[in-house]
Amino acid sequence: MFQMQKFVPDRSAIQRLLHGRDGMVAREIYKRALKVQAGAVRQAHKRTGRLARSIHTEMTYRPVTSAYVGTNVRYAMMHHEGTRAHPIVATPGRMLTFTSNGKRVYARKVLHPGTSPNRSLVANLVKAVR
Repeated sequence: MFQMQKFVPDRSAIQRLLHGRDGMVAREIYKRALKVQAGAVRQAHKRTGRLARSIHTEMTYRPVTSAYVGTNVRYAMMHHEGTRAHPIVATPGRMLTFTSNGKRVYARKVLHPGTSPNRSLVANLVKAVR
């Protein structure tokens, strides 16, 4: 005669899978975070390359397993969200200088036209989740 046995889940094994550093959930989250990071690095404007080099991934495991993809560069949020037109004013006693049409230009105040957003983190997050 066939006898039914009661299934008893191994709770510690389940916790290791879900919350452990080597669990399958952590590996999957890390893999997707690296995809977001790689896409954001590709889409970052590369005038100096500082922003692209600063994009990194950090993992946390408690209280929940999660990943952070970001940067500590001060202008990163302006790059991501864009800016409106705004004045740039030189500090007292100083001048702003830049090149326009091959000529050096000096000014005390200029109107920056603003920048369009480059939402590379959000766009790549959507791609990584699919």
